[in-house]
Amino acid sequence: MRVLLAIHNAYTDHTSGAVHSMRILMQWLAEAGHEVRVVGTARFDARPPRA
Repeated sequence: MRVLLAIHNAYTDHTSGAVHSMRILMQWLAEAGHEVRVVGTARFDARPPRA
């Protein structure tokens, strides 16, 4: 099975429960032999919008 996790918002706190849970789920699926990809935004790398 192929799995794609597409996240529209970036989790800024890498110690949060949501981030930890998603990482564990993706690792379990990958270890079970599934093809796993995670795609997230890079909104913090961009310039802020003009006011």
